[in-house]
Amino acid sequence: MLEEVKRVLAPDGLCIIKMPNYSCLGRRARQKRWCGFRYPDHVNYFVPKTLKAMILKSGMKIKRMNLLDTVPTGDNMWVVASK
Repeated sequence: MLEEVKRVLAPDGLCIIKMPNYSCLGRRARQKRWCGFRYPDHVNYFVPKTLKAMILKSGMKIKRMNLLDTVPTGDNMWVVASK
């Protein structure tokens, strides 16, 4: 999917990705009751390291992904990527 996003993205365009942070403290505390478990919407789960690797493997560049975007106490993580 990210390869297709890269293909159709304008040269100066940005892709903003928000997804559940599987490594967050909320998931560990709430376990099966964690709000990030929403089958069939969510079938794959990522931590900041795997999200970063997936974006870079697609050939995209990370414009923003810092501690505030992947804070361990938050249920979600954010990244801004470009071509």
